[in-house]
Amino acid sequence: MLVNELKTKLKSGKPEGWYIFCGEENFLKRHYLGELRAAILTEPAFDAFNHLVMEGEKVDYGAIADAVKAPPMMAERKLVEWHLGDFSAMREGDLEKLHALREEGKDYPETTVCFLVDAERLDVGNLPKRPSKLYTALSKDFSIVCFEKSTEAALATWLDRHFKHEGINASPAVIRALLAQSGTGMDALSGEVTKLCCYLKANGRDTLTEEDVALVASRVTESDAFGLSNAILAGNADAAYACLRDMKLRKVEPAMAVSSVARIYSDLLTVAEFAAEGTPPAEIAAHMKMHEYKLSLYLKAAQGRGIDRLRAALSLCRRADIAAKTGAGADGYLSLELLIARTL
Repeated sequence: MLVNELKTKLKSGKPEGWYIFCGEENFLKRHYLGELRAAILTEPAFDAFNHLVMEGEKVDYGAIADAVKAPPMMAERKLVEWHLGDFSAMREGDLEKLHALREEGKDYPETTVCFLVDAERLDVGNLPKRPSKLYTALSKDFSIVCFEKSTEAALATWLDRHFKHEGINASPAVIRALLAQSGTGMDALSGEVTKLCCYLKANGRDTLTEEDVALVASRVTESDAFGLSNAILAGNADAAYACLRDMKLRKVEPAMAVSSVARIYSDLLTVAEFAAEGTPPAEIAAHMKMHEYKLSLYLKAAQGRGIDRLRAALSLCRRADIAAKTGAGADGYLSLELLIARTL
C-alpha cells in the first residue's frame, strides 16, 4: 500500500484492516499511526479499553488474538498495536502463525491491528519492482506501508508548508541552508522548525534568514546514505569514513551505500560530459530533472575531478557493488572503504 492510498483510506473514515508500518522514516510512521488512532478512537472516555499497545521483538500471537476477539467497549471500533517486532527473525512457522492469526481476525472487522516495525527488522527488498520474499508473503495478509526516507525536494516542500503554517516566510535558499546544516531527518527538522519559529517570534520577526539558520539551528553530520553521498560530493574523505563507521555499527546493508555512491558518480559524469560539450546549466538541469542549485554543486564537484577521473570512479563503483553483494572482505564494507580511498 502506498502512503497516498493510506491517506485516502484515512480520509474516507474507513481505516479498517491490518497494517504493517515499516521503513526508515520513523517520523512519518508515528505521524500516520497518530492519524490511524484519531480515525478509530472516537470515544475518549473509552480509549483505555479500545486501544491496546504491546511490544517486544518476538510477537505474541496469543496475546494479539485475545485482544482482537474482545469486542469494543461503548464504541464501534478498536485498535491493537504491536511495536518493535523483529520480522527479520521470523521463520516459516512464524509466518504460518501470523497468517492463521490474520484469518481469525477477519471474523472481527471492528478491530484494526497495526505493527510498527523498525527498518532493519523488515527487509522489504527493492520496492516496487523487486520486493523481498518476506514482504511478498506478508503482503498477502497485511496492508504494508513503507515510509521511505524523504528526498531533499520533498523535505523542502514539507518545511515550506510548516513555516507558512507558523506565519514564517522562508525562501528556498534559506530552506536549503537549513537542510545543509541540520540534515534530512524529519525528527530533527521538526524540532529545528519549532526552535526557529520561536526565535523569530520572540524577536518580533516573520522572515527567516540564512544568518538565523547558522545561529540557531543545530548542525548535524548525517551518517546514512544521504550523508555518505553528500561527503562524496564534497570530496570529504573524513566525513565519508565517519558515515561508513556508523552505518557499519547500525548494520546497514553495504550494497545500499554503494548504490548511493554509484548514483552520485554517474550523475557527476553526466554533468561533466554535458558541460564539456558547452551545454548551458539551465539545459543540463532540465535534462537531468535537477534543481539548479543542486546542479551548481554537481558542476563544481565535476570540474574539480574531470571526466577521466569520474569514469574511473564509476568503474570502481561497479567493482565495489559486486564485492558488497558477494560479501567480499570481512563483512562487505571493505569494498566501500577501498572505494573511498581510491576516489577521494
